[in-house]
This record gives sequence, structure tokens and C-alpha cells, in this order.
Amino acid sequence: MGACTSLGDAKKDHSSCAQISQSRSIHDAYSFRDTQKLGKGGYGTVYLATQRFSGKRRAVKRMSNQYPHQSSCKSEVAIMNSIDHPNIVKLVDTFQNSTHTYLVLELCRGGGLLTKMKAYGGSFPEQHASTVLHQILRGTLYLHQCSVAHRDLKPENLLFASDAPVPENTVKIIDFGLARTCPEGRLLVTKVGTPTFVAPEVLAGRGYDKQCDIWSIGITAHVLLSDKSVIRKVARGHLELSPEHWALVSSSAAALVSGLLSADPRERPTASRALGDGWLLRGAGAERAAIPSGLVENLCRFKSRDVLSKVALRVLAGLLDDAELRPLRRAFLALDADGDGRLSRAELREGLARGGRGLSEQELVEILDGVDVNGNGTIEYTEFLASTVDVNSCLGEDMCQHVFDVLDRDGDGHISRQDLMCCLRDRHLSEGIGAESQALVDALGARGDVSLNVTEFAKMLCR
Repeated sequence: MGACTSLGDAKKDHSSCAQISQSRSIHDAYSFRDTQKLGKGGYGTVYLATQRFSGKRRAVKRMSNQYPHQSSCKSEVAIMNSIDHPNIVKLVDTFQNSTHTYLVLELCRGGGLLTKMKAYGGSFPEQHASTVLHQILRGTLYLHQCSVAHRDLKPENLLFASDAPVPENTVKIIDFGLARTCPEGRLLVTKVGTPTFVAPEVLAGRGYDKQCDIWSIGITAHVLLSDKSVIRKVARGHLELSPEHWALVSSSAAALVSGLLSADPRERPTASRALGDGWLLRGAGAERAAIPSGLVENLCRFKSRDVLSKVALRVLAGLLDDAELRPLRRAFLALDADGDGRLSRAELREGLARGGRGLSEQELVEILDGVDVNGNGTIEYTEFLASTVDVNSCLGEDMCQHVFDVLDRDGDGHISRQDLMCCLRDRHLSEGIGAESQALVDALGARGDVSLNVTEFAKMLCR
């Protein structure tokens, strides 16, 4: 298991392809033709937008960066830029002008938990409920290891990536407007959250930590396993854990929910301990997938690429939709034995061995060193995607141009030495890549006028 650092340190582990653009207008890159509003909260409004070059639909959250919202806006952008997990909504792009900040997010087409539950008569079968809860806890474990408390986990902030059936779908945690960093030993004091789902210690006003999220997951679990009458009571804020609601629920499921809803946060299981619950593990079995053939070869090919190619492929991986990445996501989850969203050397060794691809320690070290672009000792989700994605099938002309534009910081049509230096610095990658990055920067700008245009860039990636 790779331990995640606090946000202050996690800035060095930055994995998102997004960086704030102040030189471009969001309207140059995205169309808001229908101005469809997807949601509204205390810190911003979410609209449906279409990426002009690709036609892909995105969710765009517009937030005021004026007083008194600057602090909340800055916090949300910082947290979104520091997290990278398959069960957390992906930040694709970020724009800013004098009055607003725009977060461009992957669009979760499957809707929220309550919408999906209606198709099942108001509650999920236990198999589906355990699958959903396993994914929620996995994303929460990652957040907590990054010292982030979400503080507003509820069905409305838990979306399905697609319209696929629950066993084949991905749950995404969204809306980090109330999220804050909460390192070990530190307490938060602000009373925030949705009344029905907020933990009792938050309301008590004596301080609370990340375990407040576990209570919210417990209430969500109750909703998933209960009938329509309970959903209505939750909506009115009158939830009662009475026995009749659990008549058709197994004792093991009821025991887990009861533990998640312990009034004393010290008695609640952590996300890590909850993920080891037998009832959850039985439901999570359907998510596991075999290790694809060719995965080791792709990892080995990536480790031999130069720094610019590695950074470009991270950008590419961040721009692809969940549906396009599904086989690789399932492979990542199959390797991530402890569910923390990072692959350690041990997990890589054991996972590949299960797939019949045993490697020597030297080979594992070489792969880990080559794929771990940010140098934190583990393989993060986007690093894994970048190292295993099929470049030739994903990198069409339009996509290649978009990746190029992200790296072309000054917009002059060339990736120069200065562009690369800025990109490495802004993505907090130069420390991890080390001497290799400096060698490439020096080679690219040795004569002062050497740079790559988009044609040369495409040839470099596809070779």
C-alpha cells in the first residue's frame, strides 16, 4: 500500500492533467449552446458543455473567485488538482478569469444513486449495494490517506459514470466544495454538510476529523438497502433505524451499517477496515478483472520513453472518458489489492503473478522507476493509464492537437524548452523525474531555437 501524503505534500504528487488557464477563454474551448444546468450548490453552478475540438460532453462547474468565495474556490481547485482515483470524478481542465473559476469535469452520464435505485424499485439488491459501497469506501480511503475530508458525502454527490447496469458501472465521488485538508491529529470545527447525512460530532461543535465521512457513508448504506418509505424519510430528515426496515437485509449487511453509524467516531471502522468486511468483499468480487495480455509489454515500453512523451501521455490519459478507459481501469483495480488507489511494488508483483506474468525484482524495480513519473514510490492511477493506453487507437488528429495545446504553454505553436520547464514545474514532476527531465530540457533547448511543432510531436508519440 502506498501511503498518500497530506495536501501540502501531495502537491508534489500532482496527477491531474488540468492546469489553470488564464490566457484562454473557456468559451474558446467549450460550447454552452444549450446552457443546460446540471446542478447548483452553495459554491457554484454546474453546466453541461461540449468540447469544441472533439464533441465530447463535459460538466463545467462555475465558481465565483470574488470575496467572500476566494478561499473556498482556491481550496476546491487545490484539492481537485491533487487527487487521482478511479472512484473520484476527474478534473479535465481549469479556466479562470477576473470573476470566475471554471472546473471542467468528466460527465457522469448515469445520474445519482437515488435515480438509479428507482429502476430497482426503490432499493438495491444486496449484491448491488455492496458493489456500490465498496467503490464509495475505496474512493474515501484514498481521500483520507491524502488527508482530505469530503464532508458532504450523500447520494446526490455519488454519481454513476454511465448508464450501464450497476455491476458494470463505476461510482464517482463528486463536489469537493466543502472538502478540506485534515491531517492526522488535527480537528475541523466548522459545522457544514447536509443535515440528514452529517455526523453527530460535526453538529456537536467540539471538533471532528475525517471519520465524519464514515457516518455519511453509513446513512447512504442505509438508504441503499432500504425501501422507498425510508428514502422519503431521509429526504424529510426523519431517518429511523427501526427493525422492520431490515427484515429482508442480511445480518452481515446490517452489522456493517450499524458499525458505520456508531455515534462515537472512534468506534466506527476506518475506510480501510470497512473495506475488509466480508459482506463487502463478496460483492466486490464482480469488479475484479483478469490482467490483460500485453500489459507488461506496455509498461516496459513506457519506461523507455523520454520525459516529454511520458508527460504527454499523462495528459492524454487525463483527457479520455471513463468508457474509453474501462479495460485499463478494471486492470488497475485488479492489481490494487488494498484499494488505496496506488500500486506498490508488492501489489504489482503479486497481481502480475496471478495473471501468469511473474517478474524478477530487478524487472519490477525498472518498471516502477520508469512508470512512477512523479517519483513518489508508487504507480498512481493516471500514471498507470498513461503507461498502458493504446496510443495509436486513442491519439487521433484532434486529440493529438489538444494534448499539444496543453503542453504549448505560450500558445505559439511549438513546444519549447521554456514550455517544458513550465509544464514540469506546474505539474510538480521535475523533482520526481530528476536528472532525466533536465537532460531533455537541455537537449530541447541546446541551441536556443530548438522546439517541436505538432507534426513532430505526433511522430514522437506514435513511434
